[in-house]
Amino acid sequence: MVWQCNFKSGGLQMAADSPIIGGMKSQTPSRAAIVCLILLACRSSAAGGGTATNGLNQQAGLGHEWHKWFAAGSAIQRLADAPFPVFAVTATNGQTKGWVFRTDQVPPVVNGKHGQIGVLVGLGNDGLIKGVLVVESHEDAAWFSRLKPGFYSQFSAKPASRQGVQVDTVTGATVSSRAVIDDVFLSSQTVMALPAVNPLLRLSPAKGH
Repeated sequence: MVWQCNFKSGGLQMAADSPIIGGMKSQTPSRAAIVCLILLACRSSAAGGGTATNGLNQQAGLGHEWHKWFAAGSAIQRLADAPFPVFAVTATNGQTKGWVFRTDQVPPVVNGKHGQIGVLVGLGNDGLIKGVLVVESHEDAAWFSRLKPGFYSQFSAKPASRQGVQVDTVTGATVSSRAVIDDVFLSSQTVMALPAVNPLLRLSPAKGH
């Protein structure tokens, strides 16, 4: 018996003969496992780096919501020169379509009633906010739950510069909702000012952003 790669399950399995491993026999899967992992990594890379993107999602706490804000097939890669976690969103042709980040990882610090609120933000290369999602909060649930989908939808397609923008706070959760508003726009402006981001922005003066 030899060990062979099972690409469908992404692991190892026993098989009588293995053309992939080249008939390598072993009482333990250690050597075969190394070869298999290399082959699986190459397969993942050829498929468009989906596994790497999923790993970044987990490590950075980004989740998968950002997929809804950008074109299908988009991938993310952390900006190497940024002093805080910011991830470039690239299309299948390699073009940068925008960036995703968490407001609690990008300056300045904006606090609600009980500290920072972690908001996932999608920022397009046109300087418009693609979407927002709260991913971490220590606010009182009874009050924070008053922030309904209608509140968050106000950010969609708004210029991150905040010029001419009106986003309403929520009655009964004024401090928390204002913190979210300020955090989204201020952190977005910080990201837009990064040397690795600013030259890629395609702002429209006609729209005031």
